[in-house]
Amino acid sequence: MQREIVMVRHGEAYNTAEPDGLREVRDHANPPLTPLGEAQAAAAARPVAELAPDAVVVSPFLRAAQTAFAHLGPSGSVGTVDVRMSEHFVFRPLADFAGLDLEDYRARFGDRLLVGSDLATAARFPRFPEDEASLAARATSLVTEWLARDDWRRLALYGHWATVVATARVLDPGLDFEPGHCSITRVVEDAPGRWRVVQLAGREHLAGL
Repeated sequence: MQREIVMVRHGEAYNTAEPDGLREVRDHANPPLTPLGEAQAAAAARPVAELAPDAVVVSPFLRAAQTAFAHLGPSGSVGTVDVRMSEHFVFRPLADFAGLDLEDYRARFGDRLLVGSDLATAARFPRFPEDEASLAARATSLVTEWLARDDWRRLALYGHWATVVATARVLDPGLDFEPGHCSITRVVEDAPGRWRVVQLAGREHLAGL
């Protein structure tokens, strides 16, 4: 079987939508999904579940974790949080980011999302604002590490606009695309080191939302 990497951008969240009182925004540097974002995440979970990834890697930010959990919860799979999938590029409230609320994450995600205790402070995260070279370096580090492993055939990555694009470009430097909320990008390995796009920022699963 060909190896495949599935990249999912998080659903709409209160980083791009104004707070509306429908969901609590405890930390403006780490906002949750909006109700629309939750519906998008549920819709994206179906095609990801059909692909049955062997491993799931998730950005530590709440909007990405919630998006991944829409798949992880019903499937019984476990995701691993990796700070290299996080976004520190353009979202200005990140200047005040102080780390994850681990108690809140445990209450939300239980044992379906593995979150390191070292992420309770900002020390392990890239500094804001991050430049493009740093973003590219951590995307390259993440992809290189996973490509060296032989314990998976299909890998799902949940991240942000910047990290989805940066990760995809590690595999195909010529890619130029804009992943919308809960879009799905899939690449398959035709031969060692040769990757082919089979779906680019697809959003067909979001029809009607």
